[in-house]
Amino acid sequence: MSFWMELRCDRRGAGRTSNRCLSDDNYGPMEMYGNTKSAVSAGVAELLESAAWAGWQKRKDGWVCPACICHEEQSNGSL
Repeated sequence: MSFWMELRCDRRGAGRTSNRCLSDDNYGPMEMYGNTKSAVSAGVAELLESAAWAGWQKRKDGWVCPACICHEEQSNGSL
């Protein structure tokens, strides 16, 4: 047996046509890991490192994908 882990964006934007949320398209950090405690623990660390490298941000309310970050910045006029 193994474990499938995937990071999902906590700011998914329903109905957006531009800067579509990566989780809407199931395109984010994901991987399959072994069924031991150490494999899952190492897998979580690897998954979070991969997410940070890809531009995901950990915020108070959860993880946010780069597309939603971009959308927020454009909506707030930060760009």
